[in-house]
Amino acid sequence: MGKNNNCQSQIAMPKKIENCLLPHFLQSKYWAEFQKSLNRPFVLKSDDGWSCLAIEEKGSFSNRLYCPFGPTAKSFADFEDVFSFLIEETKRRDLDFLRVEPRYSQFVSIDEEDMLKLGFKKAFYNVQPQDTAINALFKLTSDDGDFEPLTDDEIVSKCSQLPRRIFKKLDKSGVKYSISYDPCDIEIFLKMIKEVSERTGFTPFSDQCYENIGKALFPLKAGGLSFAYKENNGKKEYMSGIIFYKDNKMMSYAHAASFDKYRKDSPSTGLVLKTLMFAKDQGLKHFDFHGIAPANVVNHKWSGFTRFKLSFGGERVGYSGTWEMPVKNLRYKTYLGLLKTFKALKITKRNFS
Repeated sequence: MGKNNNCQSQIAMPKKIENCLLPHFLQSKYWAEFQKSLNRPFVLKSDDGWSCLAIEEKGSFSNRLYCPFGPTAKSFADFEDVFSFLIEETKRRDLDFLRVEPRYSQFVSIDEEDMLKLGFKKAFYNVQPQDTAINALFKLTSDDGDFEPLTDDEIVSKCSQLPRRIFKKLDKSGVKYSISYDPCDIEIFLKMIKEVSERTGFTPFSDQCYENIGKALFPLKAGGLSFAYKENNGKKEYMSGIIFYKDNKMMSYAHAASFDKYRKDSPSTGLVLKTLMFAKDQGLKHFDFHGIAPANVVNHKWSGFTRFKLSFGGERVGYSGTWEMPVKNLRYKTYLGLLKTFKALKITKRNFS
């Protein structure tokens, strides 16, 4: 049984950690704390060769146990063990099916062929993005795997020409940057994201959800805000913001927004670069842009921000996506039937509107 090695040769890994179990942030104790703040039942468990955070989800048409970007395991045998545990946990909680997005590490997912052999079914849709962009924040200095952090100039040099030019322009115009772990500053971000929503029709999370992120993660410094701003008469005029998540290995780009009146200045470009530099200064090894359009898909709805995210010099990484294991077969088949019917109705409405 093999791993999906489509990214092993692209993403550099310090030798000291390359064989370690490296769960995604959404599989961390910090994300469990966030679930606790929402009063969502979950199970967080680990063994020598695997770890998992599984969240109980109850919807209109199905109830399930869901592992976002997980579980994580060192070997196929470890996957067999953790899946056995999760299937029993799903039954114990009287849920309809198990939903997983398994991976051997942050950068290598299990083969689709192996998932089929284990009895899993490809989900009707991917819950988390199947593709992402990853920036390494270090460089290897020897064949033995020794490494050192990138300099700020090296981070900038990895970008394409446009972000480099915008970054210099923003610097000359006096744009500054800051990091906040104050949950109250979520209010600034909410004003930004509402403007984005009104302009684009994009549906953001609820205010309460963003506020819960701040309350649960910011005091732990497992999440925070980076801001681009200008000073005007001693006051900060905020231009754009990024909500990030971080553990002791990686920072993830979670949510981003800008005020409309500053869009032409492209403050988000400078803010991403400064956030990359901050992540590097924190001793983190990688930065995950958390979601881009699939490769070779023309006119994808994410094409614009995919070009933006890839312009910072990261590597495209693909995973095997979302998989499901029915526990109550009849209820699962009914759920799939409803999904297919809903999709057909949406298509019909679009064709006749």
